[in-house]
Amino acid sequence: MFVRGAHVDLELRPDLVRQYSLCGDPTDRTRWRLGVLREPDGRGGSAFVHDELAEGTKVRARGPRNHFALAGAPRRLFIAGGIGITPILPMLAAADAAGSDWRLVHGGRTRASMAFLARADRPVRAHPHRVAGPLDPAHHRRRRDHRPLVVPGGHVRDL
Repeated sequence: MFVRGAHVDLELRPDLVRQYSLCGDPTDRTRWRLGVLREPDGRGGSAFVHDELAEGTKVRARGPRNHFALAGAPRRLFIAGGIGITPILPMLAAADAAGSDWRLVHGGRTRASMAFLARADRPVRAHPHRVAGPLDPAHHRRRRDHRPLVVPGGHVRDL
């Protein structure tokens, strides 16, 4: 079990440890779902995950930890950029299950680069009118009716 918005450290090799957000069902005790974008110009973690790991491979993990918890609120505006959608996915499911009025603004360099669009999770499929893009933070900052603002990268703040 983990808290929505949590991440784990994966020890891919003794000299290669990377953090990835958990984006699956927090109550599923049988597996963790991670979203790992392959970065060809990265430091090697995502390439290792994509090129070296296969289903069933055992990997040492630390955590989960959460510095990005979802607080209770009747309305929410979620903003995600690219792979930053991963910690938001379980939060969307929780907000939807709680009956919250939520909106998602999900941006990326290109539509094709935006993670989880093709395989959008249930809340997004059930409420496509609540999903906006491309990302226009200035427009959403002017809207004062959705609080708190959740920004991937560990910050939760009211506008």
